[in-house]
Amino acid sequence: SKTGPDGLPYCAWGAAGPWGSRTLFMLGDALQEGLPPTLELKQSLIAWPPKGYCEEDETEVLRPPVDTRPIGLKNTANTLIAGTAVGKFTAAMKVSTHKAQRGFVPGRQFLHNVIDLDSAGRLLAMKTSNDNDASSCIFRAIACLGFFDFRAAFPSIFHGWIMLVLARRGFPKGFCNLIKALYSFN
Repeated sequence: SKTGPDGLPYCAWGAAGPWGSRTLFMLGDALQEGLPPTLELKQSLIAWPPKGYCEEDETEVLRPPVDTRPIGLKNTANTLIAGTAVGKFTAAMKVSTHKAQRGFVPGRQFLHNVIDLDSAGRLLAMKTSNDNDASSCIFRAIACLGFFDFRAAFPSIFHGWIMLVLARRGFPKGFCNLIKALYSFN
């Protein structure tokens, strides 16, 4: 994995020994106490690698924004603190998360949501069809699913909703503060 603008690789934190661990612990502890993150912690680089391959890529790689995969390259301290905190709650979240939530839950497949939507669209198309023409039903299903944008993983995330869900599910205040800090400046 690439590093953020500070250029500090993950292995540098391990090489720092107890000093590195203590620094990350103190920074994570401050965020859990509700202190705002430093701008340095939140800085990131962004890369837009293209989706797929085109013949023109031999000479020049140009894509419209929808044909790229934006990747944020955060400073490693940010990623290590977030990963450690989330790792502590992963098992409990997996057990208590509703079975309909398939994305971002270990062991569950987000693609099942796409299959469910496709099936529902096809059933809707057949139910509303006045004729028995299969191609007509499939066209209606595709038209119905056309309203969903599967290309954008995170078009927007309502941070207030995230905080409300965390509070409602009884997450500790320190964890909620940490998540709020990690989403700040976004």
